[in-house]
Amino acid sequence: MKPVAQAGNGKNVLNVEIFGVIGWDVDAAAFSRELKAAGEVDEINLSIHSEGGNVLDGWAVANMLLNHKAKVRGRVEGLAASMASVILMACDEREVPENAYVMIHNVSGGGWGGGEEMRRMADLIDKLTDDIANFLSNRTGQELDQIKAWMDADTYMNGAEALEHGFATEVLPAVEAAALLDGLDAVGRLGNLPEDLAALENGTDKGAPKPPAEEPAEEPTGHAKRLSMLAKLRGLLSGGAGKGEGSNAEPAQNLSQLQAQLRQEREARESAENRADAAELENKRLQQETRDFDAALEEMGLSAAAASDLPANSAEDEVLSVKEQFAAMPKGEARTAFFKKHQAELES
Repeated sequence: MKPVAQAGNGKNVLNVEIFGVIGWDVDAAAFSRELKAAGEVDEINLSIHSEGGNVLDGWAVANMLLNHKAKVRGRVEGLAASMASVILMACDEREVPENAYVMIHNVSGGGWGGGEEMRRMADLIDKLTDDIANFLSNRTGQELDQIKAWMDADTYMNGAEALEHGFATEVLPAVEAAALLDGLDAVGRLGNLPEDLAALENGTDKGAPKPPAEEPAEEPTGHAKRLSMLAKLRGLLSGGAGKGEGSNAEPAQNLSQLQAQLRQEREARESAENRADAAELENKRLQQETRDFDAALEEMGLSAAAASDLPANSAEDEVLSVKEQFAAMPKGEARTAFFKKHQAELES
């Protein structure tokens, strides 16, 4: 955010920027803290240049603007796509240059697990998509079915189209073409790019050379690596952009890496659980043997204490009588067979 400025009409004006991926470059918690730190403001000027990002972070920012008592004026600097379009629609006034774009589409996300987990993920994605469609319908005055059709088609609207469909309240003169994609390294992952944006993305527009690729950030280790992985998972449930810190990898590659890490952690956890289960089974087996031994002693009329005082058998005492053998045997099939075999002697 930029410092609060005093406008000519004596009003306090706060200038805010949302540039980059929502949930990564734009943090909802930090946005809230800075908004509160600005104190009493009468107007908020919001500049937007974003391909979207995390759905819930986007809703958090949009709701902060909706609930703020200041008048909010949103301006699209190049692109307001996915959740960035939702934030734009939370503004009281919405300015879109002739060659800037507003893009709406369905929520996309990733998940990992069994059938039930995947079905729950699909249900959640559908619910989030419906929430966005209802909000856009209410803010633009368009029929809900029309909004859903545009979202299904990954629809881009330039300034004139945004004004016509209720997404803009004013069209501004065209901006420099290079500004359209500057700083948005994930635009290639958005579907149905208009020809002029596709030309810029492919570097074929002479007036808009692509910015040099950023150096990848150092790979986090230990606890930081786990936190980074959790943050990436959070970013997967987004309205179009799942972006890792310092990474330009495609979403499928990011998802594959995350799945591999999760599989390794799950296998380690399952291995530990299996060892614990084996130890528990062994403990139960020993407890059962103890119970069987106590039952045999009770049947022989002995207690555990008395049995411990019995002298050890000498060599000549090792041969037990049939009745003694039967009495010492635990209950079960072997004891029953032994009884049938020696029934006459045992009953004598």
